[in-house]
Amino acid sequence: MEARIGEVLERYDLGEYRQHPSHLLSGGQKQLLAISGVLVMRPEYVVFDEPTTLLDLRNRNRVAAAIRELPQTAIVVTHDLDLLRDFERVLVFEAGELIADAPPAEALRVYRERMTWP
Repeated sequence: MEARIGEVLERYDLGEYRQHPSHLLSGGQKQLLAISGVLVMRPEYVVFDEPTTLLDLRNRNRVAAAIRELPQTAIVVTHDLDLLRDFERVLVFEAGELIADAPPAEALRVYRERMTWP
């Protein structure tokens, strides 16, 4: 377990923060630390809920890259549409109803059409 923890922390350049209080980390570092904590368990699926919310552009891009590079299946709930463009499949829901299940370009077109203010 110690080796897996070290490996995952190094993957996200967090090795030097192993003993660092988490409340002193940046928002992006906290997100990557949270991802690291899950990956140590080697899950088959990883679920993200708004993983890039409140992050500056640099950290948003770091978290997006971490998600893209996962060998596991990633399930992402987000309003960050740019985050979804490289996914294989995007589901769009409106009022609890599935309104699109398609590749990103098509699903995001449906989302934009339905969610644009009249």
